[in-house]
Amino acid sequence: RENGQEATDLELIAKSAEISRLAPIFSNVTRISALDLASLDTRINASAYAHWIGNELESINFSLEAIDPNLSGTIANTNGLKFAADGRMKFDSSGTPHVDVDFALESLDFRAALDQIPGAFNPKFYKHANERIDSLWLTEMRGKFSGTPDDFRKEGDWQLNADANLTNITYRFGEKWPALKDGSGTINVSDKRVVVTGTHGSIYGYSLENLEASIENIAIADPIMKVGARIDLPLKVATDLFGKDGIVSPGKLNWIAGGEGEGNVVVAIDLPLRRGKEFDLVGDINFVDAELATSFGIDVTGTTGHLIFGRYGITSGDVSGQMLGGSFNSQFTGSGITGNFTATGQASGLAKPDALNVVLGNPVASRLSGKLDWKADFVFASDRNEINISSSLNDVISTLPEPVRKGAGIEMPLNIRIQTKGKKERKIDVGLGPVAKASLVATLKDEKWKTNSGTVSVGLPLPKGTGTTGSLASVEIPQSTLAVGEGASGIVLTVNLPQLDYEAWSKMRIESEDRGEFEMPSALNRIVIKANELTIPGGYELQNAAVVAAKKPTHWEIEFSSDSVKGNAQYRSTEFIHEGESASLNIDLSKCHIDPSGKKNTSKPTYPAKLPEIKFRCADTRYGQYRLGESAIDGRPEAKSWRISRASFNKPHFTLQANGDWFYDQTSRLAFKLNSLDFGLTLEDFGYPDRINRGNTKLSGELEWSAALTRWDTNLVDGSVEFNSKAGSILNKSASADALRLIGALNYDILFRKFSHDITDVLVEDGILYETMTGTAKLKKGVFNVEGIFLEGPTMSMVMTGTSDWNTRQHQISMGVEPQIRNSLTTFAAVLINPVTGALVYVGGKLAEEMDIRFSYRYDITGPWDNPVVKPKGS
Repeated sequence: RENGQEATDLELIAKSAEISRLAPIFSNVTRISALDLASLDTRINASAYAHWIGNELESINFSLEAIDPNLSGTIANTNGLKFAADGRMKFDSSGTPHVDVDFALESLDFRAALDQIPGAFNPKFYKHANERIDSLWLTEMRGKFSGTPDDFRKEGDWQLNADANLTNITYRFGEKWPALKDGSGTINVSDKRVVVTGTHGSIYGYSLENLEASIENIAIADPIMKVGARIDLPLKVATDLFGKDGIVSPGKLNWIAGGEGEGNVVVAIDLPLRRGKEFDLVGDINFVDAELATSFGIDVTGTTGHLIFGRYGITSGDVSGQMLGGSFNSQFTGSGITGNFTATGQASGLAKPDALNVVLGNPVASRLSGKLDWKADFVFASDRNEINISSSLNDVISTLPEPVRKGAGIEMPLNIRIQTKGKKERKIDVGLGPVAKASLVATLKDEKWKTNSGTVSVGLPLPKGTGTTGSLASVEIPQSTLAVGEGASGIVLTVNLPQLDYEAWSKMRIESEDRGEFEMPSALNRIVIKANELTIPGGYELQNAAVVAAKKPTHWEIEFSSDSVKGNAQYRSTEFIHEGESASLNIDLSKCHIDPSGKKNTSKPTYPAKLPEIKFRCADTRYGQYRLGESAIDGRPEAKSWRISRASFNKPHFTLQANGDWFYDQTSRLAFKLNSLDFGLTLEDFGYPDRINRGNTKLSGELEWSAALTRWDTNLVDGSVEFNSKAGSILNKSASADALRLIGALNYDILFRKFSHDITDVLVEDGILYETMTGTAKLKKGVFNVEGIFLEGPTMSMVMTGTSDWNTRQHQISMGVEPQIRNSLTTFAAVLINPVTGALVYVGGKLAEEMDIRFSYRYDITGPWDNPVVKPKGS
C-alpha cells in the first residue's frame, strides 16, 4: 500500500517481438493502424515498468529498441534501421502524461520510409515529400525530448535537443526541373530552434556550398526559415526556385513557369514553412539573352536586364526583349516600406496580332494580322495598382465579324485601364474607337479575379451629315417590364448595330471556351440588343430584331421581337444546374416565320453534345414555303445522341409527327408520320398548290443520313417511305417539276401528252381521278427504289416500279396502265398485297415482268423529272 491506497506494479518484457503481430491489437486505433503494422518486418526488444496508485496510472518507465532490415533502404554498410529510446512517462492529476526520453536513430532511408509506411506522415507533408524527395539518408540522429506529447509541434512546454547527419540528398524542385543532387549536411535542434549547416550539392552542374539556414521556433503556427548565406545560381535555377512550381515562392511569382539563359541570382530568403505563405527576400538578378516562360503562355526571349529586389519589392529595373512576335522594353523604379511601397514604370513594344492567341484564343487571334504597336504605363502601390495600355490598331487587319472588321490604315484606338484597389477589387475600363466601350468591376475570390458587375455597350454612330447622333439600328425596343432577379449583380450588355452576326460570334466563343451552344457569360445579368439585321444560330437572318434578356435566380428570362419571330424563352444555363442535370431552353413563340433563302452558309458545325434540353412551342410556324401551323418540339441530350422525342406540326386538315436522334458522331435519324384529311390543302401548305384535289392521305417513313441533323444532303440519305391516299385526283393545272417528286411521272400534263394516242379516254378534263393510290419506296444514298406505286380509279388502273434519283433528278420507271376496270388493279392487287398486313410486297422480285403479263399498256419512263421520256413497250 502507498499513501493509504493499494499500489500495483506491472512489468512487461518483450524480446525480438514481431511488430506485425500487433496489428490486430491496434486495428481500431486510427493513428497506429495507418502505419500498416502487418506489412513491417520490424522486431522489437522492449521493457516497461508501470506503477498504479489505486486506479490511477502514476508512471511508466520504458526502454525500447527497434530493428528493421528494410527501412535502411539503399544505405550501404548497415544491418538495417536501428531505433533506441529510454525514458519515463509520468502522469499528473488530470491524467496528462509528461515524457522525458533519450533517443537514437541510425540508418533511416527516408525514401524507403515514404514508400513503406506512408501512413506515418501528415498527408500534406507526405504528398509534398513523395513528389520531391528522390533520396535522403539520415545516417545518425541522437537527441532528448521532454514535454507533453499532445503539445508537440505546438507552442507548449516542451524541449527537443537533437543532432542529425544527412547525406545522399536528391531533391526535385518541380516536375519540370532537375534535382539538387549529392546534397549533405547537419541538422541541430536545440529546444525549439533548428539550424541547418554545411549542406551542399549541385544543380545543373553548379555547385552549392555552405548554405546555412535557421528556424528560431519550430513550434509556432507559422515558423520561418531564415536562409542566411548567399547563393550564386544561374537564371534557370532561379526561375526553378522562385517560379510557378518552385518551393520557395508558391503563388508569389506564379507568372514565371521557367527560364534559361546567362545570368545569376544572389538571394537571402525568409521562408515560411507553411505552404502558401509569402516569403521575404533580398535579391539581385542579372541576365543576358535570357528566356522566360510565363504561366499564361507568353514566352519572353532575348531578354536582357537587371533587377534589384529589396525586402519590400523591386527597387529598380531595366528590361528589354522579345515577346508576342515583336520587341519590347521597360523601365521601372520602386521605393517605400511595408504598407507603403510603390513601383512605377513604362513599357512599349511592337507585336504580331496573331500571336495574341494566348490571350484572346485562336478563333479570335487567327482572324487578326498586321502589326500591333502598344504603350503602357503602370503604378504598383500597397493600396492600389494601375495599368494603362493603348494602341492605335492602325496597322492591324481584322476579319472578325462586324463591327470590328477593319483593314490596314484605319485607326480604331484601343485604350485599356486596369485599376486594382485594396488587392480585392479591380475596375477595368475599355474603349475601342467608336465601336465599343466597357466599364467592369471584378473581385478576387479563391485567388482568381471574377468580373461581377459593370456595363458593356457596342454600337456604331450614324454617318456624318445626318444631323443627329445615335445608332444605325432603327429598331424600337418593345415595352418590357423584364427585370433582373432580386439582389442580382452582373454586367449589363447593350448592343445597337445595323448588323449583328450572333451566329459567328457565338461559334467563336464555343470553340475558345468549350461552352454549350447557347451558353451566356456567367458575369452578365442583363442584355439589350437592337439590330436591323440579326443572324441567329443556324445562319438565319431576322429583320428589325430586338432582344431583352434578364438573369433571374434560377434562369434567364428572354423576350424577343422581329418582323418574323416574336415570343419569349426561359434558359436554365449550366451556371444554374446541379450535378447530373443538363441545361434547358424553353421557347414559347406566337410567331415564327423563318425565311431560309437568306440563310448564311457557315463552315462551323453545331455539336449536338453541347445542346441543352429544348422545349419549343409556336402558335404559327412557317419555314420558307412551308406553312406548318402550331408546332411543338422536345429534345434532350442522352448517352449517345441528342434525342428528339417529339416533333409535331398541326393544322385543321393535317398532323405531322416525328421523332429521331442527332447522334454525337454527326449522323442523324428521323421517323415521321403525316395524316392528312385533305392532301391537296396540305400540299398547298407545303408550297405546292394545285397538284392534288382532296385525298385522305397517310404518309410515313424513316430516314437516316451520315451528316448533322441541320445539314441535309440527299446524297447521304437512306430509308424508306410509304403512302396511302384515297378519294382524290391529280389535277391538270400545273406542269411544275416540283409536283409530287416521288411520283413525278404522274404529272398530268406529261401523261396527257405522252399517252394521248393510247388512253386519252381515261384522262378526264380535271385530271386523273383515283379511288386509292398507295406506294412504297426504299431510299439508298438519295436514290428511290420504287417497290410499287399503285393507282386505281373509276376509269383506269396504274402500276409503277423502278428508280428515281433525288440527286440527279432522273427517272428510270416502268409503268403499266389498264383502262378496263375488271382486268385492272383489282385483280392485280390480289397478288401483290398481303391480305394479313396490307403491306405491299414483291412477287418473286418480278414486278416489272408481272406488268408485262397483266397490263394492256406498258411504258418505260426515263430522263429528267421535269421532262421525262415516255416510250411504249409494246401492246
